[in-house]
Formats: sequence, C-alpha cells, structure tokens
Amino acid sequence: MASLVRPRLSGPIRDSTTCQASVCFRHPGYKDDINQLLLLPVLDSGGIDYDTAHTACAILAGNRWDGLLAEKANGEGVAVLEDRILRKQYYYFHVSNDPNVPTFAHWRFPHGDLPPLWRTLFIPNEPVDRALPRQSSTIQALFSRDISCRLTNYVEGTECAHLVPKSDITWFEQNNMSNYGKHSRADAEFIDDARNAIFLRSDIHKFFDDKRIAFVPKPSESLPSTSTPVVHVFIPGITNELIDLYHNRSLQELTGISIEYLFARFAWTVFDFLKPFLRHGQRRILSADWTLYS
Repeated sequence: MASLVRPRLSGPIRDSTTCQASVCFRHPGYKDDINQLLLLPVLDSGGIDYDTAHTACAILAGNRWDGLLAEKANGEGVAVLEDRILRKQYYYFHVSNDPNVPTFAHWRFPHGDLPPLWRTLFIPNEPVDRALPRQSSTIQALFSRDISCRLTNYVEGTECAHLVPKSDITWFEQNNMSNYGKHSRADAEFIDDARNAIFLRSDIHKFFDDKRIAFVPKPSESLPSTSTPVVHVFIPGITNELIDLYHNRSLQELTGISIEYLFARFAWTVFDFLKPFLRHGQRRILSADWTLYS
C-alpha cells in the first residue's frame, strides 16, 4: 500500500548571510558623523533604485521633488545612469531653504503633486461585475475585489491590510485623505474605505506593518512611459528570504486601490528610518518652526 505521507516542505533556499552593504543618504547641513538621514540596503544590481531613494529623501524634506542627490555636500547633482541605480556608498540630498519634516504626523500630503514616477502608475477601478451592494463591509468588498493576497496570490490566511493605518486616523482626517475614497458606506469611518485597503496574507501583512517592505512604482518593461507596483524590501532580516522571494516582485493585479493611499503608505514607512537622525543628540532644525534637541 502506498504511503499517504508527503515529504516535508523544503522551504526557500537560505543564504547564511544577509546583504550587509547599504547606501547612506546624508543631510548636507551637518557634519558627516551626525547627518545620516536614511540607510537603505543595497539590493538593486549593486546599488539602490534612484527613484525609490530620491522620493524617500524628498518626502523627508517636505515633498521636494526638485531636490538633488549629490556625491559631495557641496557638489552638483549626480548624473542618473541608464539603469537608474545609485552605486556609491554615500549621497547628499540638496534642497534650498527647506528643513526636514520630523515625523509622519507632521508631514503634509502633496495633493495633486505626486512624484513624477508615481504619476505614471495606473490602477484601474474595480470591474462593475465585482461590485457589491453599498452596505457591504470592507472585508466583503476586498474578498470580492482582490480574492487572494495581492503579493503571493494565496487565498488561505489572507486578511485586510490598511494602506494608511487606522492608528493614523488623525493624520488621515487633518490631510483630507477621505477625498480619495469611494465612500460606499455612510456608517463607516472614511479610513476603512476599500480604496485604502488590500488583501494580504497574514505574514506579508506583518512585514508590511513592521515597515520591512513597501510597494513602490518601477518602470514597466512591457508598457513604455508607465510604471508598475512592485515590492521594495527595506529591512531584509536575518536571512535573504525576503529579498529572494519578494524584492522587486510584481504585485498581483490591483484594482480599486487609491494611488494616493499607496503613496501615503510609502511615506509612512520611510519616516521610521529618520529616527536615528532625530535621536542622535544633536540640535536639528526642522519644518513647522520645530527645533529638536534629542
């Protein structure tokens, strides 16, 4: 009689070491040993994607898409290579007369002024044949719209993941983010709108909330002048599993999700990496008349 026992799952191939290299983005107004704004892992062909890094720095400077990345504190902006990868160990982000924003709570959403690459991202509305009655819950709406985890395509173990977290509802309301929702339920909080949510497998949801991964646009190979949403790994972990499985991985088809909420989630992730800069113990000049002494 043949055995019904199946062999153990092998799991992903594990590298004993993680990627230790990183790119440091500095503030040109401080000494080099106290001016680290961001430290991002080298995961993109020996460097880091220019657009992801530039947008992250620009957000911290108050949405300064005109800012320049330079190799020297008083240098000119770098020439962007054809593959759009930054491969030096250190860069400075230059803007004129605009100090940094301290936290996500103080950041103001750039209504009508998303970064250039984000403007090329297109996410269609959900098909009419998937539409639910107006009184459907958020989870019902997601189950009808997404069906499976929008990264792994798994159906089991999926759950509702907010893009702008419910814990930041004050920021949501102060920045008029309800403008980007569908408002299908009069009795629901605007932050619970289906356009502000996505189906993710529970472990992916945790990585998302732990700010280890975010979703960013990267140029589409099949459609020129457009971009496609992919995973960007910010914190690899103790092995290379997240990198090997998900970094630069295209998402499953997205529909009915607000690009503005997706961008706000990216900013929410990035601000966590500013904490070492704020907590260094040095006097920092920040926006909104803030001066921080750590």
